[in-house]
Amino acid sequence: RLGEHRDFEPGPVASLSFGERALFQFVRRAKAYEATRVLAQEWLADGSLQLFGGDAWKKLALHRVLRVEKKGGFRFDVRVPDFETRRVNFTFRYVPREHIVAFAKLAEPARSDVRGYVEELALGSEFFAKALADA
Repeated sequence: RLGEHRDFEPGPVASLSFGERALFQFVRRAKAYEATRVLAQEWLADGSLQLFGGDAWKKLALHRVLRVEKKGGFRFDVRVPDFETRRVNFTFRYVPREHIVAFAKLAEPARSDVRGYVEELALGSEFFAKALADA
């Protein structure tokens, strides 16, 4: 399951799914006394690509993965202790250049929040190593 959320970056979202099929829904958040309303839904099968964008789907609706089935017997060989998964999803987003901020120019709370991640990336990337050195 992946709870209700909204993607805030501009532009379309492309979602590529592998493994067990999953029920993807667009929903409208309900008031406290109403049930959440499903606006659209579809099953994402192994190898499916879903694209969405525009205000109706990105600003006015939330989306979620309601459930993942266990029918296909998928098990990905992920070499992480005590971790097993039946589904993998890759999400691609368009972020315009004017929305990209260099690590050194982030406000301190944001820089502290992502520093560990950037340090890990810097171990194998000259780009991120330089970003750390410039901060």
